[in-house]
Amino acid sequence: MNKYFKSILIILITFSSVSSCGQTKKYEPNPNHYLLHKLEDSKILMLGDYFHSAPGPYQGIISFLKNWSDEVTKDKSKITHLTLFLESSPSIVELLNLYINNGKLDSLINYFYPFISIEMVEFFMDLKTFSDEVRILNKQSLEEKKLFFDIQATEATDISDTSLWNMPEHDLSLYFVNTRDSLAALRIIKYAIENPDTKLLIFTGDAHLIKNKTSKKRFVPSLNDDEAMGYYLAYFLKDKFGEENVLSIEQVDMPYEMLNSPEFYQVKTENIFLQSKDFNFPYINTNDYDGFILKSEGRLGGHDACFIFSKNTFIGDLRKIKLFNKYSKTNVVLSGYYNYALKSLKTITGKNFESSEEWENYIANDTTNYLNYLCSQNFRQRLTGYFIKNKANRDSMSIFLNLGFAHMMNETISMEQWNQYLDQEMPMVIQLNCIGIFMFGRDDEKLQAQEVYKQYTGMELTNASDALKQWRYFFFKTSF
Repeated sequence: MNKYFKSILIILITFSSVSSCGQTKKYEPNPNHYLLHKLEDSKILMLGDYFHSAPGPYQGIISFLKNWSDEVTKDKSKITHLTLFLESSPSIVELLNLYINNGKLDSLINYFYPFISIEMVEFFMDLKTFSDEVRILNKQSLEEKKLFFDIQATEATDISDTSLWNMPEHDLSLYFVNTRDSLAALRIIKYAIENPDTKLLIFTGDAHLIKNKTSKKRFVPSLNDDEAMGYYLAYFLKDKFGEENVLSIEQVDMPYEMLNSPEFYQVKTENIFLQSKDFNFPYINTNDYDGFILKSEGRLGGHDACFIFSKNTFIGDLRKIKLFNKYSKTNVVLSGYYNYALKSLKTITGKNFESSEEWENYIANDTTNYLNYLCSQNFRQRLTGYFIKNKANRDSMSIFLNLGFAHMMNETISMEQWNQYLDQEMPMVIQLNCIGIFMFGRDDEKLQAQEVYKQYTGMELTNASDALKQWRYFFFKTSF
């Protein structure tokens, strides 16, 4: 039985204690409201990023922030000072705050590009929109109602710190287990002490919310069992501020339309909150967290910018290949970036060069219009050839999801079904790429992307964040 569906079956059995007709419900139907008011009596709220670079976690944070400002405005919350900590380095957050203040996104994008998801840039745009709304709101508010909103970084080091690049793999793994989270905790603790009236909202990978000593071996498989044992961020913060002053809340995406149990009839389309003692999930040690937000909508992945058909993608890929070339055989993390940049170039161009010199020469002389190529029969034929060659390899097939396909086909599909699949889903891919080009592309590419987008949708492409939400709603019926 498929592991996912097996887990759903187990949930139907084990959730019988959550709520039933005539019994007192043990869940909270409005997690944002409930947790905001729990934060009034605490210092820190940690929310798990349960799927890096995906829209659901990002938009959950935006939803929480909007609810916060709304409740303060309506005298429903006393929290007027809130700082968002992101799992990022100080230099990235500095660029993010610069963008929020001046509206110029290029420096922030170029820091990452092409290793950034379209959805992450959407998140940055939404944070700017929210910050702008706070500024407008403050101009209309009494002094005691004015909101203070800040963004800070959890990480103490930057990816540009070459001391980490040159660290042997074993030492780097031990750094991850023993040092990374403790340094992040010191950074957050210092800020919290210096800003006693400010509540902290920490948005970081869900592993960092584990409050007990635990094995980190799934992230550092080269270490032995004893070496892999360590503490995450939540432990250090609770140790400093106290158990009740730090709320560690994991998030689990749960499609309630699959849960026909009467207990959930009223919440099939809503997010709910559960205390960890009231939640029994077979693949999570629920005692590692204080509570859980159960998401009513299924998981939808992010889309990497390195699969956007723009010449700027090539330039970004080439920059990363040159930067990480000398580490491609010695550093497991940087070799991953190096190989991903190569994969991006090969996927878009169909070429198989290996050296940076060959790619640089090709990019300098290439005159291909890649959005036209994406829309062409030639690209469909290339996809078909790739599918035939790799359909039994799940890792290779994942490239279709990154391009914007809704489903990852497997080896059982017939060629007739494959052609129907292309007819059905290529419009999704093209529209998503138009949005990505509008975010990352050159000026001439952006103009063409607007034209192609309007041909497919009948709508103007003027705001990438809004267009991406419309794309998700149209093809996936999401609410975020």
